[in-house]
Amino acid sequence: MRSLSPQSSVLSTRAYVREAIGAVVVLVVRVATLPRTFWEQDELLFASAVLKFDPWSSHPHPPGYPLYVGLGKFFNLFLHDPFASLIALNVICSVLGFAALSRAFRLYLDDDDLAVCGALLFSFSATMLVHGPLAFSESPAMLFVALTLWAVALLRDDASIRSAIVLGVASSAAIGVRPQLLVPLAPLVLFAVLVARSGRKFAAALAAFTAMSLLWFVPLVDAAGGWSRFVVWETGQASYVAAHDAQLSRGARSAGMLVARFVAHPWGPKAIAIPVLAFAAIGAVTLWRRRRGAFVPLAIFGVVQLAFELMTMDPADAARYSIPFVAIVAAFAAAGFGLLRTRVAPYVVTAIIAIASIVYVSPILIDRTRRPSPPAAAAAFANQHFSRDTVVLYDLSLKSHAEYLLRFRSMSIDDGLRAYFDRPDVPLIVFADGGASSSTFAWRNSDAYGKLTRNHYRRVALVPLPPNERFLPLAGVHAPERTIEGANEWRWLEKEASLRLPSTHGAIATFAFRLSPDAPYDANPLRLFVNGREAASLAVTKEASSVNVALPAGVCTITIRTERSFHPALILGNRDPREVAVQLLRLRS
Repeated sequence: MRSLSPQSSVLSTRAYVREAIGAVVVLVVRVATLPRTFWEQDELLFASAVLKFDPWSSHPHPPGYPLYVGLGKFFNLFLHDPFASLIALNVICSVLGFAALSRAFRLYLDDDDLAVCGALLFSFSATMLVHGPLAFSESPAMLFVALTLWAVALLRDDASIRSAIVLGVASSAAIGVRPQLLVPLAPLVLFAVLVARSGRKFAAALAAFTAMSLLWFVPLVDAAGGWSRFVVWETGQASYVAAHDAQLSRGARSAGMLVARFVAHPWGPKAIAIPVLAFAAIGAVTLWRRRRGAFVPLAIFGVVQLAFELMTMDPADAARYSIPFVAIVAAFAAAGFGLLRTRVAPYVVTAIIAIASIVYVSPILIDRTRRPSPPAAAAAFANQHFSRDTVVLYDLSLKSHAEYLLRFRSMSIDDGLRAYFDRPDVPLIVFADGGASSSTFAWRNSDAYGKLTRNHYRRVALVPLPPNERFLPLAGVHAPERTIEGANEWRWLEKEASLRLPSTHGAIATFAFRLSPDAPYDANPLRLFVNGREAASLAVTKEASSVNVALPAGVCTITIRTERSFHPALILGNRDPREVAVQLLRLRS
């Protein structure tokens, strides 16, 4: 590794002033854009973990985030509110992370101005504007990543073992806050200690890493119930990631779409992403030619992180999962700014990109600072207006919101129907992610929401489920689905499906069916059976159609048989493993 300029480690007064101004700007923007309430699912899981660290209840979700939870607990000792504690922690880490990243970039770019611009570019990227202050682990993790990068740059030239100790502590802390960072940090740290060629520094880094890791790893294993249960818990998560994040969640996305989702979307629209990525490409070439020793560590971390994202991570969360890679892009882009002829030009370009990013994400920022998130608003409404005996049936994406925010008994929709479909005395309310009713809570739609979030929770509805619309799914009836705006709601049925009606049903049941627009056929003959006897038939088409069925008194089991079915994976090119036939739109009895 080529030796970095010793001048890079000498901070001038001007450098301090630049960093101080940048830190104040980051602090002001983070505080000005703070959310009023919880919003995304993982925030509620982290908040629950602050109250009680219970991995088996997904408090937090695997792989555990023990150091982040520990830091949240520390803040909660003073603030006595998990939401306020995690938000305060992340705002502070955002500011400290900017300063640490600026110091690290100074060693790689050998330029005070470009270093500050790179750190500002990262801090004001579209994804950091949205996710930076939220109750997620990313901001604290990036603080420790920045300190790791700083230590890597110093390790070879630092005559003392200080940088080795910082390397061990910071890299371990980053992994303790966000365990997924083990993947890109392991090769980076290994590279750094090999290049240093010092057994003393290697031992110091290893000792510091081990000591720091024990501080967060032992409590995680203990909370999981011991080593054997910890292994079961983590391997279960690994199986889920392999099946869902690395497979099912990718749907019909092509490789190009995945790259765009993980590389371009974190920066927002093409008008911002293309210039940033172009500057980053120029900067990477420039560093490779002029400062290869600075290029290699950044490239190792960035390439491994990006490959890890593309191969294993859920594209729906790409903008947030890509935050470590965004930092590397920001460093290379700042190096590209060095080709501009004046010292003020990089600041001007950085300011333009930052302002454009703020404008782009402003629909989200304005909504979250002025009013509660849709799930929080819906929960507050329900808590105020619904009777205590109400049971809330949630969409799975709203499970953590229901458990943390609602004062009612809550269950998944089909679990709730199994328990209460034949209990007309129990009020049931569907806590729906999307949909429409008289009690609907929404933020505005925007391109930023689609690019930078999982596209959940923008619109939440509280939908009463009256006794005459309840039934018990028995076989071949999939969970309810709906459009965000609520124009359509349906359950997919398999080629043969069955359900049971409440004992208090009426004399006639009305069924509404439809084929999806993607079905490979224009009509699908369907027959309905009541307690084994054929009661009605119709040809289901891509236009909604309904049929009335006479019902006998007492228990009624409905069987629905269709002639055709299809695999969405074969038709749409996605990874949906189901075989489906028609959509059940509505049932009233």
